[in-house]
Amino acid sequence: MLDMWHTLLESLSGGQLRSDMLSQAQLPGLPPLPDGWTVETLLLAVVGIPAALALLHFLRVIFIMAFGKKYRALRALNKACEFDHLKPRYEYKVSLTSRKQLERYDFDRFFLDEYGRNPKGFGAILDKALNNEKKRRKYTADAERLLGVKPGGAAHVKFFDPLEVKMCKRRLRKPVVSPVFHCTAEYVSPKGQNRSSRDADYNMKQMEAIAKQYQKNKEFQASKAYQRSLMTDSLRYDIMKRDNFRCVLCGRTAKEGVKLHVDHILPVAKGGLTVPDNLRTLCDQCNLGKSDKYDPRGAN
Repeated sequence: MLDMWHTLLESLSGGQLRSDMLSQAQLPGLPPLPDGWTVETLLLAVVGIPAALALLHFLRVIFIMAFGKKYRALRALNKACEFDHLKPRYEYKVSLTSRKQLERYDFDRFFLDEYGRNPKGFGAILDKALNNEKKRRKYTADAERLLGVKPGGAAHVKFFDPLEVKMCKRRLRKPVVSPVFHCTAEYVSPKGQNRSSRDADYNMKQMEAIAKQYQKNKEFQASKAYQRSLMTDSLRYDIMKRDNFRCVLCGRTAKEGVKLHVDHILPVAKGGLTVPDNLRTLCDQCNLGKSDKYDPRGAN
């Protein structure tokens, strides 16, 4: 034991310690020690007591991990409660061609377009976050009961409780319930000398609003009013030109006294879209006779 103190104190004193100094009440250049104290006593107080406390703490930790009821119960709770994996932050970056475009950049439009490109992916993220929030509420309530935390009152604390509760708190699950969607819009001058950027963070509520707007836009695009609004004069001309300005059913043209219409093969009222493959040229009489009829198994 004395050899250990000697080695330690010699290292602290830069190699100037002699073994006979361990029993002395004073070291050269230092004030005298209190009555009854020796250098060995000082070493025991400075090094031995903290080491003993550290060892006791280590043993308490091992005991809690092996036998602590709360600790073991929390481990079982953590194992039973599975949260969906989500990243806490989703990054997006957009490169723009002018400073004016950067100043006017619409982040709502960006995320609306991004949602439209991958509605299933974004929808899955939002669903997982909501699911994690529901599970987190139950998990938190179970963990609070397990740790003995009662609203408005203090839990009964035993010898191991403070350390065990502290260890349990460190092992509490922290699922992602509100991921952040971050977009950076950046403009770099042609020569790369000037660089400007704008940032925007969207939280769950904002992304849920984006999802609702996307669904609303999708429903409108499927509506009759929207499909009819797509029938522009330019599209009408392109369809008639494709059909040689002739009724595809009876073959008559405007020179023969009929008025040409552009008809939806599958009527808009039955889900038809205003796209070239669903459009054709009909004379007014054929179009009136056809009305909104459609036979999926025959000619139309």
